[in-house]
Amino acid sequence: MLHRLFLLCLLILAVPSRAFAAWGEIVELSAPDAQGQWRPVATTTRVLILRGEARLPAARGMVLEEGDRIVTEEARARLTVGTGEEIAVGEHADLEVRARTVLQRLGDVYYSVRGAFEVRYGTVQTTVEGTEFAIDGNGASVRITVIEGRVRVNAPAGETRLRRWQTVESPAEAPPASGLGLRPVTKPAAAARIVERAFGRPRAEIGLFGAAGLEPGGVTVNLRALARVRLAGALRLAFDTAIGTNGRAEGLRLPQAMGLELGFGPLAVGTQLVGTFELARLNCDGAYTALHLGGVGSVRYGLPLSRRVSAQVLLRGGYVQGPMGDLGLGFAVAL
Repeated sequence: MLHRLFLLCLLILAVPSRAFAAWGEIVELSAPDAQGQWRPVATTTRVLILRGEARLPAARGMVLEEGDRIVTEEARARLTVGTGEEIAVGEHADLEVRARTVLQRLGDVYYSVRGAFEVRYGTVQTTVEGTEFAIDGNGASVRITVIEGRVRVNAPAGETRLRRWQTVESPAEAPPASGLGLRPVTKPAAAARIVERAFGRPRAEIGLFGAAGLEPGGVTVNLRALARVRLAGALRLAFDTAIGTNGRAEGLRLPQAMGLELGFGPLAVGTQLVGTFELARLNCDGAYTALHLGGVGSVRYGLPLSRRVSAQVLLRGGYVQGPMGDLGLGFAVAL
């Protein structure tokens, strides 16, 4: 009996085993369909997980191990690392995961992490303490852009610290011949485009603005709420509602607007039909109510504060009972 147990133990020890530590999980995959539209997919061979000698097609819900190498072709993947942490991997990317370190070899990758985290691209090292940033590399050079927080970048060309909306570019393997070092540049519009490229256009957006303007009756002040719902591509359905002063007498104006808007990265332009209900008290103690119809055009520009939140400027002009225009400042949240 003891002899058999001894042989069984030898057999168990002889079987090769591979201990692993879970690193993260694939929570979303997307790839273009026959018409070129990006669609969610459950599994795809356009994203491969290289694990030892194995080449595994990626699947939604797949657990990643330390040491896994993720290679994307014409497909994208979104990974979760820890609570509230995620990484969006763009097409034609190549990266290897190791504990709180990623070795990125190629492609555009967006990181939203908490706590200490490090990304290495060639001889360029990016170290963070909880932030949102993107690294885009083509093999010869690498560009780091910060969306929120701060990061430290070490490269043969030198060392620098980046803050929100700043970007820096460096050779991946060697310092520039000029030896001028790393020079951060502030590019809010580039940061907004990176967020859109990593996560796609938001399905919807809501915002709140304080605005002041001129109308036929005088200066008006209002509080405006807006909602945008994406219809297709850059086209959005736009709804606005507001409450404010009427500029003429003691009373209120309640403008309601609906129309269409086109979004181009941080910039959006639109046109809306407007119906304004006005309630006022006249000097002769009489009450005045009216409904005014008209139309406005709008331009909206946003600066990203995080992946979902942006500070925005809203400029509107048109004709509602006469020429009018207003300027608003506020915040919007992508849903």
